[in-house]
Amino acid sequence: MREVQPAAAGTAAGTRLRRPAANKMLFDAVTQEWLYCIAAAVYVGILVYQQTYWSSLGIGSGLLKLLRYGCYFCAVWKMARDSYRTKDIGILLAAFLICGAAVMHGGNKRFIFFLLMIAASRDVPSRPVLRAVCFSQIVILLVTVISSQLGLTTNYIFLKDNLRIRYGLGFTWTTTAPILFFFWQMNYALLRREKMTLPEYVILELVNFWLYKKTNTRACFFLATLTLLVFFFLKMLARVQKKHEWLEKGKRWNSTFFTETKGFGSLLRLAALSPAFFCVLSIALHAVYNPTNRFLYRLNNALTGRLKLGRDGITKYGIHLFGTKVRWVGNSIKPLTEPYNYVDCSYLQILLEFGVLVLALAVAAYCYMLARAAGEHDLWFFAVLFVITGFSMTEPRLLQLGFNPVLLLCFSSGFGQMRKGNL
Repeated sequence: MREVQPAAAGTAAGTRLRRPAANKMLFDAVTQEWLYCIAAAVYVGILVYQQTYWSSLGIGSGLLKLLRYGCYFCAVWKMARDSYRTKDIGILLAAFLICGAAVMHGGNKRFIFFLLMIAASRDVPSRPVLRAVCFSQIVILLVTVISSQLGLTTNYIFLKDNLRIRYGLGFTWTTTAPILFFFWQMNYALLRREKMTLPEYVILELVNFWLYKKTNTRACFFLATLTLLVFFFLKMLARVQKKHEWLEKGKRWNSTFFTETKGFGSLLRLAALSPAFFCVLSIALHAVYNPTNRFLYRLNNALTGRLKLGRDGITKYGIHLFGTKVRWVGNSIKPLTEPYNYVDCSYLQILLEFGVLVLALAVAAYCYMLARAAGEHDLWFFAVLFVITGFSMTEPRLLQLGFNPVLLLCFSSGFGQMRKGNL
């Protein structure tokens, strides 16, 4: 057989020999990206489906388990084909060891699988991931809610203080549908940005209002409305700013204008630490709660007893480095057979169940994403992360990927390219 001599660098023959290898590398990278996007969409869809009344009946449980492990396999396969620096390997090993220790102490395996899906997003473009999970969320949400209105699934009625009738809309808890739509709305806005039209804003607000009337979730409705107003303000301000001649041609206000303004960039970088502030503040309020304190008593009533329940949780389970086994009772369609035991604050719930180190990892991940958003001059994504971490003071959605899939973007690439504003 004739021996093929390597072509000299820079020659046409050398280019032809290198081209197939380069094309293969590109094909492998694209294949991994699309496979991860599909796995992420399926995984998030499964997590959303598990909140439905159908899931509570065990419908499709065997298939869902098979699909879920298929998603884990895809994540492991992608990670095995990725190249890592020594520093990255050390960080991943430390994170998995911490989560493994938390699982051994608490017995809840879900977070280590969450971490697997999050870690596998490394270098995958952000927009395709967000687009895929948004599609998965809205399909399950629409099918479930419409089915509940057509009588194809149970539209369970929850009574609040025997005065407020609240519908489940096909889910196992009355707040699931509006909160899920609220998170989807923010992700949709991230994809559309300034290109969102007035009819889109109106439709989103009408859906929020309809969900509010059906479920009586006032706080979620007001926050969703406020978030839409913020997005609309960003859109209009961007349009006004682009008309001024003193702006550099083609530069968007939310790209670099404010972040390069004296003082604003520093404020933005400081605000990137907001998850740590929200974490400390919310845990402290629960820890020091005392019904004899007039302020805390009124705040607890305004939060429908959340501070008292959090304080009870701290007293019952304590605070540990790797968490402890917790049996949450409540926030479910199932009738209570034992005293209500549920903590709505994400930060405190993570602290009790998974421990100090896992909570530190979660807070650090959000601080890291906020810092990246600030570095990319992406105020839209920054605002969404800020709202999520603030909302998590009273809702347990910080690490629930079915509701809040933005954590899948933690190690993804192309934060700056998310500003294109096209679905």
